[in-house]
Amino acid sequence: MAIDIQTDPITPKFIESMVDKVIDRITKKLDELDISIDYVAAALLDTTGHDVKTRQRAYGRGSMRPKSPPSPNDDD
Repeated sequence: MAIDIQTDPITPKFIESMVDKVIDRITKKLDELDISIDYVAAALLDTTGHDVKTRQRAYGRGSMRPKSPPSPNDDD
């Protein structure tokens, strides 16, 4: 079994193409991981993965629930 070794010069265009492929693959894996973590969070919070995703869109990542407005009796 022979191994093909590329003998073409490594050009900036080739490097850019390879970097784009790597970034694309990493992004896809991170998206898969994020979805998995959403389901774990949903199980811990006794909610659904869809609820977690909706909450993240509305309030940002890591939010547990919307913050309540301050009470009129709260002192600053």
